[in-house]
Amino acid sequence: DLTPQVKFGERNLLALRVTKNTRSANLDTGDYFFLGGVYRPVTLFAVPKTHLADVTVQTRLLDGNRAEVKVLAEVAGDDVSSIAMRLDGVAGGTTAKSVNGRAVLTQIVKQPKLWSAEFPNLYHLTVEVKNAAGKTTETISKRIGIREVSIKNGVLLVNGVRVKLAGICRHDVSATEGTAVGPDLWRKDITLMKAANINAISTSHYPYGAGFYDLCDELGMYVVDELPYCWCPTSDLEMQPAFEQRARETVRRDKNHPSVIIWTIGNENPAGANL
Repeated sequence: DLTPQVKFGERNLLALRVTKNTRSANLDTGDYFFLGGVYRPVTLFAVPKTHLADVTVQTRLLDGNRAEVKVLAEVAGDDVSSIAMRLDGVAGGTTAKSVNGRAVLTQIVKQPKLWSAEFPNLYHLTVEVKNAAGKTTETISKRIGIREVSIKNGVLLVNGVRVKLAGICRHDVSATEGTAVGPDLWRKDITLMKAANINAISTSHYPYGAGFYDLCDELGMYVVDELPYCWCPTSDLEMQPAFEQRARETVRRDKNHPSVIIWTIGNENPAGANL
């Protein structure tokens, strides 16, 4: 949050220092390495004083060919009276009061088009913040999938159907661009994989760029989302804040993607207090 440093109405300089090696670098590099530099997009954006601090989407299947879409909204700021949600193509919407900066919105969808790797159906979800005067002060929109992941008798089920993962581990790297990859390579790789009857990808061994998960939602690919701990100091208690930060940020960013059905905590690590 850069708000205290910004001089509104004046020229501001945003400087970015790239440090190749830090103490926490061992959490991000294990059986691979990143070249120096900024290899993913950096975005500076502004939000209203009262805004959506976090949105969590939960979906589950109900009897009678119905599904429940639940939105957990957290609002920062004081000038808020209600939160509203709607799904494109679904009649009606839902509004809830904000209590202590939180609101829970639930909508029942009849005859839902469920998301799976074979049928990657998506809905456009819109969430709005209204102030005390009833004016919409912020609107966010995202694509979501209605699906339910469960385990019954030791068997992984997606939408109540047994799923066998035919997957691969993949490093997010290009022969010509190094780790500065983007949508073109992601789409090509996913398309080739689906043509080879691959339906799952493990993001070995770190979270990929955000756009990768958007494409997995769109094209239909199950994702094993992996935290970036690989061959790292799991017993170093001084590194605990770094471990927690990476876990917190990964889950916060990727939790609403229907393609993400499994989370993993690093790769080939010894047991330790941080795992």
